[in-house]
Order: sequence, then C-alpha cells, then structure tokens
Amino acid sequence: MSVQRTFLISTWLIKSFIKRYKTPVIIAAVAGALFAVGFWKLYPYLKANVFPERTVVGIVGSYRPTELPLPIQNYISAGFTTITENGEAVPLVASKWEVSKEGTRYFFYLNQGVRWHDGEELTAHDVNYNFRDVTIAPADRYTLKMELEEPFSPLPTLLSRPLFKPGLVGIGPYEVVRLDVEGEAVESLLLRRADDQHLDIPTTYTTELIEFRFYPSIEAAVLAFKLGEIDYIEGLPSKTELATEGNVSITQTDAPNTILALFYNHQHELLGSKEFRQALSYATPDLSGTPSRSVIPSTSWAYNENAKQYTPNPEKAQEMLEKSEVESPSITLSVFPEYLLQAETIAAAWRELGVEVNVQVVRFFPPDYEVLLGVQEIPSDPDQYQLWHSTQEQTNITHYNNQKIDKLLEEGRTLQLKEERIEVYREFQRYIMEDNPAHFLVHPTVYRISRT
Repeated sequence: MSVQRTFLISTWLIKSFIKRYKTPVIIAAVAGALFAVGFWKLYPYLKANVFPERTVVGIVGSYRPTELPLPIQNYISAGFTTITENGEAVPLVASKWEVSKEGTRYFFYLNQGVRWHDGEELTAHDVNYNFRDVTIAPADRYTLKMELEEPFSPLPTLLSRPLFKPGLVGIGPYEVVRLDVEGEAVESLLLRRADDQHLDIPTTYTTELIEFRFYPSIEAAVLAFKLGEIDYIEGLPSKTELATEGNVSITQTDAPNTILALFYNHQHELLGSKEFRQALSYATPDLSGTPSRSVIPSTSWAYNENAKQYTPNPEKAQEMLEKSEVESPSITLSVFPEYLLQAETIAAAWRELGVEVNVQVVRFFPPDYEVLLGVQEIPSDPDQYQLWHSTQEQTNITHYNNQKIDKLLEEGRTLQLKEERIEVYREFQRYIMEDNPAHFLVHPTVYRISRT
C-alpha cells in the first residue's frame, strides 16, 4: 500500500470520527485547554501548598526546644538589633534607640507593622527580654524603656537575641510547623516560609519548607546523608569520609567569634609562671585554619594589631623556659575528641622543648585541668568581663586574676563613646596578651556537606 493511499485513508478515518463524535471532541478540546490554563494559574499555589520544595538539614548535637542553635533561632525570629561583621549592633526590629547621658536609661523604638507568626502585631508590651539589674517597661505601644542600675554600653549587642512567644512563635522569615521531641531533646524541626513578614532577613536556605534533623553523632548524620534522608550536614569540624565521594560538595567557613585556644589554669603551680606559659605559647606550632593571634578577633572594631603575638619561635620558647627556672616540667593537656589531632601536634612540639606531656581526652569540661585545648565563644562586643574578670568564677575558666585587667574591663563596659571604648580595649589587649593567660590559635573551620 502506497504512502499516499495510507495518508488518504487515515485522513478519511479522522474526519469520519470527528463528524460522528463532534460534540464530545469539542468538549474534550475545550476541557483540555481550560485544564492547561487552570494548571498554569494554579501552579504557584500547588507548588507552595501541595508540592512545596523542601530542604532537609542534618545537625549534630542534642538541644532542648528553648536552646536551639542560634542560626536556627534566626530563621524563626529576630531581635531588636543585628550584628555586623565587625561586631557592631545595628537596628532590626527596633528602628533606633536613644541612651541618656549617664548611660543608665535606654529608649528603643520599634518598627511598626512587624507581626508574630500568629498574626498579632509586635508591640512593646510583648517584649520578654530579662536581664539582671535592668528594669524593662513599655513607654508606649511602640517604645520600650530600659533602666539600668549602672551604665552598660554592650546592651544593644545583647538585644540581638531573637524574641519568642511560647511555642516558638516568632517574627522571622520562617514559622514552626512541627516540633518532634524525644525526652527533652529535639529530634526534628519543620519550618515553613512565613507570609507577609515585615523584616528583610537573609537566610542560607530559601525553599518553602526547611526541616532540621538532629543526630547524636557525626557518624549518625553521615549515615543519614548516605541513605538520602538529608540533603545537607551543617557545622562539621572535619570533612569526614564523604569528601572522597564524587557527588558531594563541601563548603568551608570560619567562625570569627569562635576561637580554638590553649587555656592555662592559673591555679596550677607551674602555670602560675608567666615565663612558663610564654614558653609553651612560643613552642606551639601553627595549626590549619584562620589564625587568631589575639583575645579579640581581628574583625572587631576594637582589635589591636599592635598587641603582643605568640608566633612559633623555638629559640624564644627555650629562652622563656630557662627564665621560668622550672625543672623537669610535666603537664597534662586535656582535649575534647574533635581536636585530638591538634593536641598531639602541640604535645610533640612541647616535648621537643623538654616538657613531659600527657594528652588526656575529655568529653566534659574538667574543672581541675592543667592546660585545656578547647573552643571558646567570643562575644560580638569587645566586652569580655565574664571571661577574664577575677570575680567571674563560673566563666573565667583559667582562674585569671589581674587587677589591671579587672579595672579595664570594668571601665570599658561603662563608656558610651566608641572612641573611648576603643582606647580601653586596645590597652586591655596589650596587657592581657603580655600576661598570656591563654594562647589563642585559630578560628576553627566548619564544613557544610551537600549533594552536587
């Protein structure tokens, strides 16, 4: 049968079919067109509500609902202020603030139109900040007054803490859909993009749904990633074995407000000697990561680049050891498991100096340690009163006691002018780096793992 004859027969059959079933064919064509137009119109709704995009993120650690990691809290809510890269507080929920000449009375003016995820407008009556020796009361619907017993210039920095109503109701770009808790620990947290939020807050993940799943160990999180249960793992201290797999992408970042350091316990006889502490610091080799040579990060507006630094110098280390007049020194270096490799590297260098070193792995903070290799969170504001003032027994983990440092820390938190505070904190760095109560090493690198 020729091609032409086949074409003619096919055409005749189609015409006959349409002629016989004209009405149903027209109805089907119209219905199909309407469906296509309707689906195109409904697609954004279906995508957001019926088939929303979801990102699943793995987090290693155990957290209570009221103690979620700050980056997760910032998805759900926001504070009066936000912190810039150099550690300054700038307006966010509060449009501005005023402080009295004496530095004991603050007025914070709230942006209007900011709404909680339950639809209620945020007012000064909702604010539940609670600080010791601070009286907080609304001056009017959108103005909050704070009265302090003593001047405290870092206050705006503390107000970057996100605001919440009970049930993790916030004012941020995402709202809580589901919270799964086992015992006291959060197992998973499902967030959905909130509608009509007044605040413009950037987020790492931008899908309609974000689910955070919490794992007790790195191994458990890596297994979940391999099984396809999660799309990302956040905050890993190392690349893990996933680094060798072809379909994995690894992003590394440094935490400028986190410092890996050697903390010297001043209650230990040997470490009460400044010369011995300096000998250990000069003998310590460089570690991988972004160097942190000072007690205040180099990104801070109060950083003093001229303060003393302890770069590796074996000859200087030997000189300071001889000045210390310590004979046959022996110390224990305590370390958390994730930094054991770095501890062994440091211990090897100290042994070359002539110091006997016992490396001890700990899982919890050991109050009676001699030298501790660990991570310390550094506040965004240069005020480090809690970390180094002699009266702060719970947070001054080195038991450091220096009257000059105490005085500078007391003064720095009461001054209002930035220029005056800079001078105080530069002097603070100069004195404390000379005294060397701790040796600041690097800003730890953290890794985010994702699929390519």
